[in-house]
Amino acid sequence: MKKYIFMVAFILIIGEIFCFGAFNLTNGRNHPELEWKEIESEHLRIVYSTALKEIAMESIVIGEASYESLSKSYRVKPDKKFNIYISDQDKIANGASVFDHYIFVYVNQNDFMRFFSGNDNFLRKVISHEMSHHFLFYATSDWLTRYLPLVTAGKYPRDLNEGFAQFYSGEPWGINRGDKYLRNAVYSNDLGYESGKVGSSGLVYGKGFSMVRYLFTFYGEEKIAEWFSYRDKKTKLFEFKKGFKKVFEKDFSEFEEEWRRYIYTYYYGKAYQLKQDNGDNFQNTLNDFSKFKTDFYSFSNLKFQPNNQVLFTGKKDKNQQYFDFMIGEINPDSLLKKRIHFKSLKTIIHRKISIYSMDRKSENVVYACFSRQKYSSLIPTIFKYNIANEKTKEVTTGNFPQIMDNGSIIFQIIDLAGNYLREIDKNGNIQTLISYPKNNYIANISLNLHQNKLAVSLFNEHNKFITKIYDLSSMSEIYSNETEFCITEFFWEKDDTVFLFSESKNQDPILVKLDLKDDSLIEYQSPLFGFYPAKISLQNDSLKVQVLAEMNRKKLLIGEISLSEKKTKLSKIDAPNFYSKWINAKYSHPINYKNKKVEMSEPIKYNSLMNTKFRMLLLLPLPESLLGSTIFSEALGKHFVVASVNIPYESNKHLMYNISYINKCFTPTITLSNSQYEIYSGIYDHKLYYHKVREISSIMTFPNLINKTFWSFIYGIESNYCDYKIDDQEYKYFENNYELTASAFSRLSYNLPYLNSKIHPIRNLSFGTKITKSLDFLSNDMNFEKMNIETDLSFAPFYSFSTNSFLKTINFRNIAYYEKIFGNYSIQTSPGIGNEAVLNFNGIGFSGRHFLRGYEKSEYENLNTILGDEIILIQNEVWLKLSDNLNFKINWQNPLIAVKYLGVGFWIDYTKINQKNISSEINTYGGETKTNIEIFGVSTIHKMGTAYNFDHKKIGFYYNVSIPIDLNI
Repeated sequence: MKKYIFMVAFILIIGEIFCFGAFNLTNGRNHPELEWKEIESEHLRIVYSTALKEIAMESIVIGEASYESLSKSYRVKPDKKFNIYISDQDKIANGASVFDHYIFVYVNQNDFMRFFSGNDNFLRKVISHEMSHHFLFYATSDWLTRYLPLVTAGKYPRDLNEGFAQFYSGEPWGINRGDKYLRNAVYSNDLGYESGKVGSSGLVYGKGFSMVRYLFTFYGEEKIAEWFSYRDKKTKLFEFKKGFKKVFEKDFSEFEEEWRRYIYTYYYGKAYQLKQDNGDNFQNTLNDFSKFKTDFYSFSNLKFQPNNQVLFTGKKDKNQQYFDFMIGEINPDSLLKKRIHFKSLKTIIHRKISIYSMDRKSENVVYACFSRQKYSSLIPTIFKYNIANEKTKEVTTGNFPQIMDNGSIIFQIIDLAGNYLREIDKNGNIQTLISYPKNNYIANISLNLHQNKLAVSLFNEHNKFITKIYDLSSMSEIYSNETEFCITEFFWEKDDTVFLFSESKNQDPILVKLDLKDDSLIEYQSPLFGFYPAKISLQNDSLKVQVLAEMNRKKLLIGEISLSEKKTKLSKIDAPNFYSKWINAKYSHPINYKNKKVEMSEPIKYNSLMNTKFRMLLLLPLPESLLGSTIFSEALGKHFVVASVNIPYESNKHLMYNISYINKCFTPTITLSNSQYEIYSGIYDHKLYYHKVREISSIMTFPNLINKTFWSFIYGIESNYCDYKIDDQEYKYFENNYELTASAFSRLSYNLPYLNSKIHPIRNLSFGTKITKSLDFLSNDMNFEKMNIETDLSFAPFYSFSTNSFLKTINFRNIAYYEKIFGNYSIQTSPGIGNEAVLNFNGIGFSGRHFLRGYEKSEYENLNTILGDEIILIQNEVWLKLSDNLNFKINWQNPLIAVKYLGVGFWIDYTKINQKNISSEINTYGGETKTNIEIFGVSTIHKMGTAYNFDHKKIGFYYNVSIPIDLNI
C-alpha cells in the first residue's frame, strides 16, 4: 500500500511543478538574446524585454484601471503587487494567470480580431481578463493556499473561472467568445465538455460566461461577493458548493438546471421568433438546412476556386486530432446531387490552415502558419506550394498571403514600429505597399478577381472597424467605411462587387454586399445557425451560398442556404425580452483607462535570480515516512528549483532527497541535480538488500529546431557523479564504489496525433541513443565506455483505408533496447534487469534497470538482479483500443481522478543478458490491460496483466504505473 500512496503523492508534486513552470518550463523558448527591464506602479510591476517599453507603459495604465475596477467587483484588496510579464517572441494571441503569483501576456500578435468580441484592443482585453483570474483566486484563497495552490484553484469549475474573468473584465457577450459555442451546444443538446473534444474549449468560455451573466442578472452582485467571502466555520476553508448553498439557498446542481432551462428557452424561443418573423419563405432554420454528404467527417475551412478546384482543411475521422490541408477538384454535378465528390486530392500539409490563396492559373498555393524558428520562437511564416511538383518552400515571415499570377505575394507583417502590407516578388525582393500605425490591426486582406484591387479589414487606433479598398497599381484608397463589426472574409463576385462576411453582430454571422459603383451596402438575412461561406452566387435579390455550417458541436457540415435581402433593420428577435436580459447585463465597475494618469517608476534592469520566489510547500505524512516538496521559480523560466525529501520515521532507514535546478539563461537548458536514494540490489539468504546512491548530475539540452510537422529532435550532453554504498557487507555481490562519467545523447521522434495517440499510437517512431565515458581521474580507477540505443515503432496497418473505428486503431508495436559496456566498470553500472517498483518512467524503474513483466509477486519472490556487460530487450505487442474515454470521475469541482482510455494487449518479450561467455535468456508472453487515469490533472498510464514463460507456466500477475512525460529535471 505504501507504494501506491507514495505514487499519488509524487503525481501531486509533478502537477504543482508544471503549474509553476507555465511561462516556459517545457516549451524551450528561453530567449537568452533578450534583455529584460521592469517598471512599477502602486499595484503592479511590469517585466518586459527592452523593445517593448511603450507597450509596458500602456500595460501599466490598463492594469491600474483594471485593478481599481476588479478590487470593487471582487471586494478584495490584495496585499501584494501583481507581476505581469510581457513578451513578443511567440506572436500568438495568448495570456495566462498562474494562481496569484504572476501573469504573462504575448503581445504584438495579430489574430485576436478573429477570435474576440467587442472593440477593445488586445492589451485591454487580455490584461483585464488575466487580472480577473488573479482576483478570483485571491478572493477564494484560504490558509491552505500557500501549501497547495493547485487545490485552491481546483475548487472552482473551469467554466465559471473563465466566465468571471470575462464578465468582470468587461467583455461583451458575443459570438466568438460565447454565443456560437453555447447556441450550438443547446441545439445539439450537449452541454458537456471534455479536454480535446472539438468545440470544448470554446464552450468552456461560453457556458461559464453565460452562467455568470445569468447569476449576476437574477441574483445580483452582492450575493456573488458574499459567496466569494464564505469560509467554513470549522475548517476555515473556502468551500465552493457549501458556500453556494449557504448564500443562494439552493444546491449548485439545482442552479445549473435552472440556468439550463432558461438558456434552452432563450435559444429555442429565438429560433421560433426567427421563423415567425420571416414567414414560410425563410429557408434557413435548423430543419431546412440543405446538407451535403462527403467522405470527410469534418472541415475547418473550405473555399471553392476557379476551374472546379477546391482548397480545404478537413479530417476523415472524428478521433483524428489533426487536419489535412488539401487541394483537389470537385464535380459540379455532385453539388446538385447533394453528394460532394472530391477527386485528385493532394495533401499539402498535416496542419489546420485558415489563411490561404491560389493563383488563377492553378499553379501555386500560398498559406501562412506558425512555425518554429531561431530560439524556438513561434511566428507566422508564409509557405508556397507548387501544385504540379507537390513541393513546398518557405517564402518569408508574414500573414494573410495573397498570391498573384506573376508569382508575387502580398502579405501582412507586424513589428514594433508598425503594421505593414508588403509584396515579395518571385525573386525574393520585398517592398512595402502600405504602412499603418503600430496600434492598428489587420483581420484579413483579399485580391479581387482581376488582381487590380485589394480589400483590407482593419481595426484602427481609435478602436474602430474599418473596411478599406485600394487600387493596386497606385495603392490609392478608393473606398473606406466604418462598420459595427469585424470583417473576417471577403468574397469577390465581380471586380466592383464584394461580399463582406463577419461573425460578430447581434450574436449572428452577417453577410453584406458592397457595390463599389454606387457605394451601396445590402445586408442579407442571417440564418439561425453559424456559417462560413465557401462560395457565393447572386440570384436576383437573393444569394445562393455554399457554406460550412455549425449545425453540430462535433463538426462543421457542408451545405447550402439561400439568403434574402434583409428588409428591416430591427426584427422581432432583436427586440429586448425577458429571456435576453442576461445578454445585456452590465458589470458595475467599468474599466476606464483612457486619459488615466498613473505614476510609474523609471525602468530598471530585471534580475532573474533575485526574482526567483518561493511558490509552494507540500508536506504529506505517509505510513513509514514524511514526504515533503517545495518549489522556487522565476516566471520567465530562467531559474527553477524543486526539492523533495522523504524522511523515514525509523532512524535505521535512509533519508532520500532530490534537489533539481533548471537554468534557461542560455541557449541550452542547463539542469543540475543532487539526489540520494536507494536501489534494490538483490536477494541473499532470503533477505532483501539495497544500496544507497548519492548522485550529482548536470545536463545541457538543446531545443527542438526541426521545422517538420509532428517531428521533434533534441540533443545534449551530461555529466554524472555517483557514489554507491552498501550497508551490509555480508552481501558481497555489490561493492562500495564511485564514478564520474560524461555522456552525449540525442532523440528523434515522430507521432501522428490521433485520439490518445500518446497512449495508443497510430504512427509513432522514436530513436534515441546515448554514449557514456568514464572520467578516470575521479572514478575509483574505473575506465569504461557504455552505449545504448532505443527504438520504438508503432504502426496501425488498417488506419489509412479502413472506415471501421475498431480496425483503424489495431496497433502493432516494437520496442527494442540495446546496451553494451566495455572496460573496467563497477557492477552497479552494468546493464541488466532488477526489481521493478510500481512507478517508472519510460519502462525504466527507479533502480535504473529494466524490469520483466510478471516477476513481481511478493517481497521475497522477486526475480533476483541479473547483470552483465550487454543487454538486449525486444518487446512485440499488439494493442486493441476498447474505449477512448470510460468517463468515470471523482470530482471536487474539477476532477481529482478521471478514468479515460482503456485498451487490451498481447505481448511477447525477449531478453538476453551477456556476461563474457555466459548468456541468460528469458522469453515471456502474456496479456495486459492499459488504462489512462488523470490524477490531479496529471496523465498516468496503468498497466496490469499476467505473464507466462514459453513453457506456458504462469510467472505472475503484475501492476505498473508510468508517467508519459519527460521532466528534464
